[in-house]
Amino acid sequence: MARIYDVMEPNPQSIPPALVAFVLSSGRRPEEVLTRCLLSLADDGWLRIDAQDSGTPTVRIQRLPPPASIREFERLVLERVVRMTGSLPEVPLSALTDIAADDVAPWRRRFRRAVSAEAIGAGLVSPGVADAVALGIALGVGVVGGIVLAVSGAQPPSSSLKIGFAAFIVTTIVIKILGRARLTPYGRTVDEWWRRNGGGIGGAVAADRLPPGTAPTRRTAEALVQGSAPLPPDQVWSSYGGRWHTVKIGSLDGRSRGRPKTAVTMLVAGAFPVIPLAVMGESIGGETGRLLPFIGPVITGALLLFRWLPAYLRRLRLPARRQITGQVVKRWTFQDDDEDHPKTRFCCCVDDGTSAEGWVFQISKAQYKQIHTDDIVSVSFNPRWYKVKQFQVAQTGGSLSGREAF
Repeated sequence: MARIYDVMEPNPQSIPPALVAFVLSSGRRPEEVLTRCLLSLADDGWLRIDAQDSGTPTVRIQRLPPPASIREFERLVLERVVRMTGSLPEVPLSALTDIAADDVAPWRRRFRRAVSAEAIGAGLVSPGVADAVALGIALGVGVVGGIVLAVSGAQPPSSSLKIGFAAFIVTTIVIKILGRARLTPYGRTVDEWWRRNGGGIGGAVAADRLPPGTAPTRRTAEALVQGSAPLPPDQVWSSYGGRWHTVKIGSLDGRSRGRPKTAVTMLVAGAFPVIPLAVMGESIGGETGRLLPFIGPVITGALLLFRWLPAYLRRLRLPARRQITGQVVKRWTFQDDDEDHPKTRFCCCVDDGTSAEGWVFQISKAQYKQIHTDDIVSVSFNPRWYKVKQFQVAQTGGSLSGREAF
């Protein structure tokens, strides 16, 4: 919803905290903008944010406003709260503000565009050149430059194409820089006021809109901002089982221990230096020269006996097949360590609702594209070697719990 702001008499304190955070961060910290928006929606009575005994702030819906009565970026934030709450009464604040995952990227782009549009409408920033226009201009300049060089004969055609391509890249970068939205004089006034008098982005909380004398409320708001920080990288929120809880993301490290394939690799590695060491031993001579070729097999045997074999025996105690049903709480990709032929690996973490540590699996690219965070999946696998036998989506996540009309 478009809003009209009084830009003739700038009043930095009248700017919504979300837009203040947008201006102060130059639009590069959407999670900060989101936090201020959540606090503002709570200040307006649409949400309720409570600090639990555990110290983890939670968000619950008080009532939903008519969409036309709020700004577009506020509507998107309420949409996210509704979706993540689902059938539960509340959702952790830090779960809402964690928008770095790939699955959240589409919503994050919509939110940033809506905030940017509101800032432009408020006269805080000037609109930049559209990406399509910038790309078209850069392409035209690059093609024209290549044609001119080719026709003039200054460079051979092959070189002209290279120069034209380089011109295209450079022009694209320049136009993207020039086309970036910039602060207007009013925006600079707001930015300067908040940096000098408002405590910067740390002071852009909802309580700043309240009358003087509300220091306790402001301190509460600042505490909630601190409580919106995301979890450590090895933890994630899960709502599986009807309650919000944290799940430790399991590690893929060490899962090669005890595998028969690992034993074969160790034997090959131990046998490989035997011949070179034997040749070296002949040149050295003596007792040392005769023992030198056996160094590799001895080390390999020790590793197999004291490291690989215990791990192998431990794995044999595990069942050969298990099936779990749980919620996908995280999915990610990484490049393996092969420098010559790097390969993308696809992973996901599944919370079964009872284990403190989630089950981590390597899956195929097709399976990775099939799932999303919050989906309920059924996984049949071999617990000894973590080999997935069957991976199926039982229920897609993101239920709006009967509030689709909003």
